Amino acid sequence: MLSNYVGHTIPVFTDGSVKEEKSGCAIAIKRLVHTYRLPNNTTIFTAELFAILKAIEKIIESEDHKFLICSDSYSALQILQSGETNYLAHQIFDNITSTDKIIEFEWVPSHMGIPGNNIADLGAKLALDLNTITPLPVSYNDFRCTLKKHLHKKWQDNWDTINAFPNQTTHLYPTKPTLKDWVSSNRNSREEEISLARLRLGSCLFNKLHIYTREPHPICRTCQVPTSIPHILIECTQYTYQRRSIISYLRKEGLPNIISCILDDNFPLNTLFTFLRETQYYSKI
Repeated sequence: MLSNYVGHTIPVFTDGSVKEEKSGCAIAIKRLVHTYRLPNNTTIFTAELFAILKAIEKIIESEDHKFLICSDSYSALQILQSGETNYLAHQIFDNITSTDKIIEFEWVPSHMGIPGNNIADLGAKLALDLNTITPLPVSYNDFRCTLKKHLHKKWQDNWDTINAFPNQTTHLYPTKPTLKDWVSSNRNSREEEISLARLRLGSCLFNKLHIYTREPHPICRTCQVPTSIPHILIECTQYTYQRRSIISYLRKEGLPNIISCILDDNFPLNTLFTFLRETQYYSKI
């Protein structure tokens, strides 16, 4: 590690920072900190590589001869080692080969109390508020990430708009107001995945089949109300005993007994499927 580099080796610490749309990076070398505000939506990967590039430029200007660049970005160092195509990596290689300076690289873990790394980290965060933005060509990966974020925001805005009024809210919206991956949807059983999707979409056999068969809406024999997903999971008094594990979890977590909590990504789905099997509704989904 760093303790092995003694004598005339000069450590140079680099770091990048991204917060919301802002990006920046910093270099800590010989008690000096150089900070750079980068164009908005620059990815953390590009910020880390740019910091390394600027570090090498400072090294070339220095009168010292041997340097150790320390970065906490494993991905940035990995692409330099692999030789993959990247315009910043090419500039880094060109600068290294054009100088007689000895430059080595070292990965350092972040937030481990290494003074130089902490200084670079603070400098990168302060760079986010600089007024002057350093010009930087947009890489393909940065453009793709920016476009992906923009399209996701448009999708989210549209999802919020079509569910803005109570009488227009879809069955799914209370459970899924924020569009993101359903981690809990990945089940070992394909059958359970389908059942869960139908419950979340509000379209199961027991509450929608009558539409296609042109029959009256099924009525709960115990409660004499239309059969629905909220009624079965929350309201029906016939299944109070089978529902005890669901209620126990909600109380433990301080959550209300509402459909959006039961179908939420964090709910223990084995408890839900046990309830559905005990009530014999699993086969009716």
